[in-house]
Amino acid sequence: MSDGSERAGRAIIAGEIVVLIVFILVWMWRSPSLLIQRNAPCAVWVDGKEVARLEVVGKKVVSMGPGKHVVKVIDLDDGTVSWSWDVEVESGAQRFIRVEVQPDKGEIKVKMKAKKSEAEKARQAEAERLREIQRSAPPQKGMVYVPAGEFGMGAPLEEGADDEHPQHTVYLDAYYIDTHEVTVGQYRAFAQAARRGMPEAPSWGWLDNHPVVNVTWEDADAYCRWAGKRLPMEAEWEKAARGTDGRRYPFGNFAYPSSNSLNFANLVGKTTSVGSYPSGASPYRAMDMSGNATEWCSDWYDAGYYGNSPTSHPSGPDKGTYRVLRGGSFLNHSPGVRAANRHWSAPTTRDESVGFRCAVGR
Repeated sequence: MSDGSERAGRAIIAGEIVVLIVFILVWMWRSPSLLIQRNAPCAVWVDGKEVARLEVVGKKVVSMGPGKHVVKVIDLDDGTVSWSWDVEVESGAQRFIRVEVQPDKGEIKVKMKAKKSEAEKARQAEAERLREIQRSAPPQKGMVYVPAGEFGMGAPLEEGADDEHPQHTVYLDAYYIDTHEVTVGQYRAFAQAARRGMPEAPSWGWLDNHPVVNVTWEDADAYCRWAGKRLPMEAEWEKAARGTDGRRYPFGNFAYPSSNSLNFANLVGKTTSVGSYPSGASPYRAMDMSGNATEWCSDWYDAGYYGNSPTSHPSGPDKGTYRVLRGGSFLNHSPGVRAANRHWSAPTTRDESVGFRCAVGR
């Protein structure tokens, strides 16, 4: 073989080795498994909270819902962070972390994988079916379409307050509901056209793309009528929030919501721009149905209404003292932002956590 051929052959081999090394490095970077030379015990932290602890040989599995998460494994002997990863879980999926302390070696083995349960696969198939239906419906600017049909209203017996029981089946005709809560900018246009004043600004001031707050029930009702719409019935609000699969939150049936999916628990301390949490969208793609601002509905409130409410188009009692509020706000913790949770207040209430959205139909 000539010198030129030998040099060419060595170059080819060197190139192949480089490609192989790059491939191995990429594979290692993408691999969800990592063996850490640390001794037990250890703790798993997700988003700044300890969610699992291993003090002896064994294993723990931790699940995470949609959104962005920071996962850390901490060696409890010296408090050092053995392993850290920024994780993003897609809407409709869950990510599972398996942390295992190996016998004999005393090593911590961390595995992470995405998994969709059969229920989640069914929800995704249903979501695609709903998108097809929504695409075929006449468009209504700034609103999402909720098709006719039945859904389960209220909470199962093992959770929720008394006024959320019994869980019962309700039929609703098709309708539209605002994609977002009514914003400060939208309400200001109404106030100017109707020659009525703006409500008192919240402590953080008026921000045009935030939900308007400090509005009474009458303010909300007047705006919706001016816009050619109306306030949603409580049943319409709940179906738009949770769909037909009985989920606990608009974004899924998780035990505890992620702060990546909604503004709640006073973590932000005020409202946020509408639509800031796309991973928290409802099955019909309505945004901020949990948290941000709690929302007026058209119904009068009755704690025992579910016991004798109509099975078709329930519109609430004929009279009452309080009006229904739904969705919870930036102040409420997880129980208060469930899709089935019922709030109520005097219709004259003005509060910097209270806003609304409108509906069209029937």
